[in-house]
Amino acid sequence: MNDKLIGQITLSNIVRGVGQFADMGYFIDLGEQNKGYMTAALRLILKYSFQSLGLHRIQEPFY
Repeated sequence: MNDKLIGQITLSNIVRGVGQFADMGYFIDLGEQNKGYMTAALRLILKYSFQSLGLHRIQEPFY
């Protein structure tokens, strides 16, 4: 095990009130793709978002 950062997930623009949603962005290092790391991380952040933060929707922002 090492301390190498291989990716990132960001929740931003969290909206409270009736909507209860946030924008989500993510990336993973090219050399770490197809190993299941991002799938596992996204499952964790989505569970946290819905259960702990009480959000109703997660969306990927359009730029």
